Amino acid sequence: MFFSLLLILPFIQAQSAQNNNLNSINCFSDSYNGVCIVSQNGYLENGFAGSTGLGSLNSKPTLSQSSFINLVNKLGTPISTENGFAVCAYNEGIRYGVNPIYMLGFANEETSLGSAGIGLPNGNKNLFGLTLGTAGDPNINSDVNKVSRFKSYSTYCDSVTDWDAYIYNYYFSKGDYTLNQIVPIYAPSSDNNNVPEYIANVQSFVNKYN
Repeated sequence: MFFSLLLILPFIQAQSAQNNNLNSINCFSDSYNGVCIVSQNGYLENGFAGSTGLGSLNSKPTLSQSSFINLVNKLGTPISTENGFAVCAYNEGIRYGVNPIYMLGFANEETSLGSAGIGLPNGNKNLFGLTLGTAGDPNINSDVNKVSRFKSYSTYCDSVTDWDAYIYNYYFSKGDYTLNQIVPIYAPSSDNNNVPEYIANVQSFVNKYN
């Protein structure tokens, strides 16, 4: 018995060390299965286990990172010119469990991927129309300009990080994963939005570039 314990002790110690390493990382609360998974790139995958059907933002990336980078460059909008944006956007999607192609779909619908309104590079760099007071990533400064009710960012990367956190906190954590569940709340008809059209436009963008 003593000899057997000596054999398994190193394994127990290794497992304990691994658990301690996981606990030392800021592991976001996972409402799906309570498991924190460290991905190969060092970010935390929040399960991607909500709803994996058509229209689900909470689905694993459907483009490889290299394909996503090529797509961002091909789009030729202001986000394409920000150094490191595509890698940041892809990794932050993984960290918060948001398929990056859907993030682009929302940014395209809201600000034409940084080409219009508050998304312009000389404006708020707010790709998604988030307003001040909307909780996102606590580590992001989202009031850089301090001149409007809309959030403003130093980089487009920060805008994506904040939005991914918002989607995770406000929707995924409550069991809402799909366009049909999210858009009526995110862009309600009470704010003069055409909800069916909004959903169709985002899904059309995803279908085109996926």
